[in-house]
Amino acid sequence: MWTFASANTPGARAVAWPLSVVRFRPKLSLTGTAKAGARITVPLSPQGSAAAKGHLKSLTVKASYDGGRIWKPVTAPCTARRPAILT
Repeated sequence: MWTFASANTPGARAVAWPLSVVRFRPKLSLTGTAKAGARITVPLSPQGSAAAKGHLKSLTVKASYDGGRIWKPVTAPCTARRPAILT
């Protein structure tokens, strides 16, 4: 759950929040699993206004191998095929 304070906007005008998400799409089985010990590629796709061209300066990826108790930085090569697609 996110909680935050915001100011009123003039009239009934909606204001977009500069939020982004990073979608990840590894090739997994129908049960959402990968073969134990196998190395897999996890394509990352930042989306949203804060990830628009020129805004995204860095991306940190962490992984947990114990159900989320401990998170460790992932050190892997990163290539950008397009400005908004990192793999």
